Amino acid sequence: MSISVARSPEGRVACMSIAGDVDLVDPVDVDVAQRQLVGMSCDILYVDLASVTFGGSGLIHYLYNMSEQLPDVPITLCGSSAITRQVLEIAGLDRLAAMCDTLPQDWASAKTPPALDRRLVVDRATPVRPQPAT
Repeated sequence: MSISVARSPEGRVACMSIAGDVDLVDPVDVDVAQRQLVGMSCDILYVDLASVTFGGSGLIHYLYNMSEQLPDVPITLCGSSAITRQVLEIAGLDRLAAMCDTLPQDWASAKTPPALDRRLVVDRATPVRPQPAT
């Protein structure tokens, strides 16, 4: 797992890129990831997940922790694969953060965060699960 953070010139908007296999995370990786969050201040945060090769419990835990450490910062999760997005939705992260298909090219110049509907979606379709081969 690797994490990098870029900021807009004035520091109002940040983009955190997470890459690699983020499941059973090594304690050293967790320590590095936690240090990335300490002292982070911004008005809007984009999290680029396009380079995550696998996102499991480690990713869920890290994203929940990030939302707790930045409670007033709107977070947008960008570019996750279909399976990672499904894992994030099952874990309820789509209620804490907006989700979009790709990181906006103009993320650094964002003036307002993407809209996030925090209402619970009642009529959500049941995810299609793979069926065993017959």
